Amino acid sequence: MTLRSARTWLLIGTIGLTPRPGLAQPSPEPPETDASTEAVTQDQSQQQRETQLSLGVQAYQRGNREQALAILSALAAEPGVKGTPLQLEAMIYLGEIHYIQGDEQNARSFFEMVILTNPRHVLDPFRHPPDVAAFFNQVKLTMDLSAVEVPPLSIRPGLQAWAPMGVYHFRHERSARGWVYASGQVALGATSVVLASLLLGKHDWDQGGIPYNEDDDTYLQQLERLQRLNLISFLGFYGMWGASVIDAHRHWQIVRTDSLQSHHNRSPLQLQVQLTRSW
Repeated sequence: MTLRSARTWLLIGTIGLTPRPGLAQPSPEPPETDASTEAVTQDQSQQQRETQLSLGVQAYQRGNREQALAILSALAAEPGVKGTPLQLEAMIYLGEIHYIQGDEQNARSFFEMVILTNPRHVLDPFRHPPDVAAFFNQVKLTMDLSAVEVPPLSIRPGLQAWAPMGVYHFRHERSARGWVYASGQVALGATSVVLASLLLGKHDWDQGGIPYNEDDDTYLQQLERLQRLNLISFLGFYGMWGASVIDAHRHWQIVRTDSLQSHHNRSPLQLQVQLTRSW
């Protein structure tokens, strides 16, 4: 007999197991256009800047602060990174290095530029020392941010909130939650794939199910146990994904509500100012 009720739950919808005749051959790729070449160049520049940031941070972590200051200062001064997360990260580490060296004045200047660029920015306590984070918060508290126009956030958080593996949480300084969702999905996804592979290996496609002996109750129970575990891991994978999406949308609404409240509490007589600094 065959276990026709056996279903293999996979993380993907269907798997083609046999070749199909008459499939169209893939068409040759079109030649690269100027737009695609420009996009490749921009990606390479972005990768070079990210590498430069990593080199600067590594130099700082190895204790070579002068080299780190030189690398990070050059990166932060590039016109192409103005107002980007790369520039903010570079300025944060520049301020941190100056603070560690006892130069609070320069550290304050860099932290102020970061706060003026993004008043909502919060230092990640897993990447920066507690005293540096405390000094950053102190600088923020002493600044008058009421005149800095912060546009309200959009109603929807964007596609990143729907991404798996806790992507939204990693990008919004919620690393702990990000690791929970990412590790949970990886574990459940890997379990589902392994169990699905075991069940597919026992499946007889000619008979349309998994053959078993009617008198072998132990084997039948083993198959049913594998099915249940596979289903649980399958549902758990998407359950963790759904929980991450719900958590991301809830967090976005909280942040947006705070932003709107702060925006509406400003006096209409206050002027919008644009503060720029150079170093």
